Amino acid sequence: EKVFQYDEGQGTKIAFIGPGALSYWSKLDGTSFFAGKSGWNVNLSDYKSSQLGYNIRILETPHGLLYLTPTKALKYEYNKTMVIPTMENLEYVVYESNEFKNDIKKDDDYDGIKDVYRGDIGLGISLIESHNLINIV
Repeated sequence: EKVFQYDEGQGTKIAFIGPGALSYWSKLDGTSFFAGKSGWNVNLSDYKSSQLGYNIRILETPHGLLYLTPTKALKYEYNKTMVIPTMENLEYVVYESNEFKNDIKKDDDYDGIKDVYRGDIGLGISLIESHNLINIV
């Protein structure tokens, strides 16, 4: 319910997931011992190809669909982690546009490289409460 709180009725979210978290949901798929005894079940689809060509699995929840997207960034120390961003609250931000700086040894901006392309571009995040980080223990 909390994951879809700021969803604005779309009913789908992308969840970037580590292998350990994906294994957790796979074990609960269908009627496992714990889920069967508690009266609820987990519906997890087979692997499908997304529009961008990624292999995903769809986790059905009462509040919407989570597109579980395995990612290598969550492979080791974040193995049992799910990152669920709200795409409407992410943006591409240019803080300082790219420019070529030459002979910066003379400037106060020297970092060991004489000629460099430099810029400050990244991801802007708003409404932090709408994004989710889930650790499965």
